[in-house]
Amino acid sequence: MSRNQDKEYDIWILFSRVYHLIAMLRKLELSKYDILPVQSYILFIINALGNEVTPSKISEYVYQQRSTILIVLVNIFSITFFVQERGK
Repeated sequence: MSRNQDKEYDIWILFSRVYHLIAMLRKLELSKYDILPVQSYILFIINALGNEVTPSKISEYVYQQRSTILIVLVNIFSITFFVQERGK
């Protein structure tokens, strides 16, 4: 392996470490609200799309299968329902 390829590899390793650090910090930040990063991202997409939201439309922006989006949505809304019921 040439010296130049080693530098490129080191840069990719650095990017990977930074990405994982940011993901870990985001997860820690959202843990205060009992929400996962993927749930937060989907809620962000829903807010951005407004009234024109469908699981298929969300999956276009999130790059996940519609069935995966449905599972996350069920989890989000069951948690919301549970918190509302508990608060009564």
